[in-house]
Amino acid sequence: MSVQRTPLWFRFFQITAGIIAIVLSGAVLAGPVSAVFTMTVLFSIALIFLGIERITVGMTSSGGSKESRIGNIVLGVISVGISGLPMIFPLFAFKIIVFLISFGLLFTGIGRIMQGISSKTADRWYRATVIGIGIFAIVFSVLVSVYPILTTTIMLSVAFVILGIECIMAGTTGQRTMNLEDMKRSLK
Repeated sequence: MSVQRTPLWFRFFQITAGIIAIVLSGAVLAGPVSAVFTMTVLFSIALIFLGIERITVGMTSSGGSKESRIGNIVLGVISVGISGLPMIFPLFAFKIIVFLISFGLLFTGIGRIMQGISSKTADRWYRATVIGIGIFAIVFSVLVSVYPILTTTIMLSVAFVILGIECIMAGTTGQRTMNLEDMKRSLK
């Protein structure tokens, strides 16, 4: 069983998106006094890149079910759409921004879990890591809703660092997480 590699341009995109997510999360931690405004701009940008990454995964996946590809695209569009609202209306209330970021993390986590479960050719450690990161993102989504001040300045930054690391990991390994042979085997 051979592992298909993702195109070089997509690997570069994944690494770039991961680095941007890590840098932006660090910027929030560096300026806790202005965390509300910083989060509005920086996390919106991070969600845009994470959403674009999900859309790209859905569009470039050579194998897998149509539903999985559509699911990644829809989750990516939702992440991008959710991230756009705080950028358009930067003076929205802090609670609205926390709500939007929480939902963005929820959908990103669901997408990661879907990716890890449906991938059969990727290494076991990679699949387990992706699923774990998805669960981590969902847990932080709930924590952001319950404890908005604490989680948005510290815990949410950590979540984006880990999501950024996952993007970098996917880009550096170049493993395609699904292919058609895997889907055919799973249907037998």
